[in-house]
Amino acid sequence: MKKETIQKRTSISNDLMHYIYKHIDTDISLDELAETFEISKFHMHKIFKEVFGRNIYETIKAIRLQKAATRLLTNRHSTISSIASMCGYSSQTSFTRVFKERFSMTPKEWRNGGDKTYSQKLLHSSPYASISTSSFEEIVPEIVKMPEMQAYYIRHRGYEKNIRITWQKLQAWIYSHDVERYTLQGGHKGVRR
Repeated sequence: MKKETIQKRTSISNDLMHYIYKHIDTDISLDELAETFEISKFHMHKIFKEVFGRNIYETIKAIRLQKAATRLLTNRHSTISSIASMCGYSSQTSFTRVFKERFSMTPKEWRNGGDKTYSQKLLHSSPYASISTSSFEEIVPEIVKMPEMQAYYIRHRGYEKNIRITWQKLQAWIYSHDVERYTLQGGHKGVRR
């Protein structure tokens, strides 16, 4: 694929993702989204999946649920219904259903300590975590003042061979935005300027 085509697809996909994050609390119409970006709905779905590895519907659902899971823990005085609304769900019933599908518990259970149970299950199911001897009990967080910087990242699940594709996507983004000075950082795939 030509460099210009990769850059254009990456740029469109990043713009789509930005739009989704910015409007996640609204009813995002994919027809309007395609019209806004002046591309066909089919083409929009195709390039988004090529760049991010999942379709737009899955992405919107995942972002909404992650936002809701965080808000349930950080906005203790907000009702579950209001959090559902803040995250783009039209009813508490539909929100509870999709939340339970994703986290295997209700929002109320999550808020009442279920997040810790869920995290423990993830750790126990991870082959890397199960062999780790790391202990974080002695770590004391410290807030330090750092110079301002811009950072960009791409999420990648797992550490299999296709991690190289993630680095290539990030490199394509760098080229498409004419970034001249940057640092690639591993662990969390990111670029710092």
